[in-house]
Amino acid sequence: HDKAQQWTYSGGKLKHNGLCLNDQRSGGNGSKVILYTCNGGANETWTHQSNGQFVLKANGGKYCLDDPASSKHNGTQLIVWACHSTPNQHWFASTPS
Repeated sequence: HDKAQQWTYSGGKLKHNGLCLNDQRSGGNGSKVILYTCNGGANETWTHQSNGQFVLKANGGKYCLDDPASSKHNGTQLIVWACHSTPNQHWFASTPS
């Protein structure tokens, strides 16, 4: 029920409070993701695959949204990392109860 965890995914965009999830400067491996004004760039366009990975369009589609070291701590800075289909790269929607 935490508003900070309420995201939408539509048209290739992951959005929160009207801002898009963005790979800061299309940095690639280890680059931080940030919330940024939506501008249609490849560094904010994601494909959600059936295995749960969000694959970034920028950099040839080789990077995924990643929870570094499968952190369980609040406030963890998410990054992009080479896609390797491990649990820390699998993201699924749930319906709040």
